[in-house]
Amino acid sequence: MTIYLNNEPIKLEKSIFLSDFLKQKNISTQGIAIAIDQTIIPRTQWEETLLMPDQKILIIHAVTGG
Repeated sequence: MTIYLNNEPIKLEKSIFLSDFLKQKNISTQGIAIAIDQTIIPRTQWEETLLMPDQKILIIHAVTGG
């Protein structure tokens, strides 16, 4: 199956939970928000959110400064 991470296609063998996907890809979870198909997924739901074919995942990084 294919999902899209920040508009880049990524092939996965099967569905995977969002939290496991982040670990597998070594993505730091500090200061990020995640949207799937334009819906923000609360951090409390990452462990129960199953990624499905053709979903579009957007990782938003918090930036500090003035």
